[in-house]
Amino acid sequence: MTFFSNTDEFLGIFGDLAGTEFFDPVRLNDTKVGFSVKRPYPDNIRYKPAIGQKNKKPDNVAALWVVYTHPDESRKKVSESAVPLRIRIANMSLYRTKHWDYEYDDVDGDCPSKDSIEASEATPKPIELEYPGEYFFDHVNNVFVDRNGKTVSGLEILDRVFQDHCKTVHLLWGLRLRVKLFTQDNFAGLLGVLTTFLVWILKNLFGRSIEDDDGMAGLFRPYKSIVDPEFKTVD
Repeated sequence: MTFFSNTDEFLGIFGDLAGTEFFDPVRLNDTKVGFSVKRPYPDNIRYKPAIGQKNKKPDNVAALWVVYTHPDESRKKVSESAVPLRIRIANMSLYRTKHWDYEYDDVDGDCPSKDSIEASEATPKPIELEYPGEYFFDHVNNVFVDRNGKTVSGLEILDRVFQDHCKTVHLLWGLRLRVKLFTQDNFAGLLGVLTTFLVWILKNLFGRSIEDDDGMAGLFRPYKSIVDPEFKTVD
């Protein structure tokens, strides 16, 4: 039994994405096995993307990053029956992937107008989500599984993540998640102040120090994990 050695092997397990709404698969350069893919937002959600001036197409899409935790890049032993996937989804401007910023005078290009961007920003923007241990690849049975051990397809994983992302702008589901995030952020801030105080006491009163553990370092370290275990996709 062997692990995936490159992105092409891993990407092939997801099937033919060309026949789906996902597009532009790109192999990641900063990890051994991983890729990104994009998908347009549906018209029936509250969020409205900005529109390019020339092509009249939505400039904002959902971008997903899918990373396979290869044993060569993991500090922990990785089991062949449960190799973790790390997935992140966020809103992305197609124009700004090619330019430093919006150039409103670029009427012959795909840059949205200032009015279009302002109209988009007036609608609720989907929240960035991260899934650090929700899905796995089982090399023993050669299938994807969720954290409950249920078999899922690669395309189903991508679709679930996308649907969760879109539901963050729903009037009720989105409000519930935003309240949860607000609570977590404030608790984290309070915990940080308390930790700093305790470290100061440890150093100044007892002459001890605490070294940073870099065990949490990784591709998604700059981003917060904000997946609600109860926040499920509706079948």
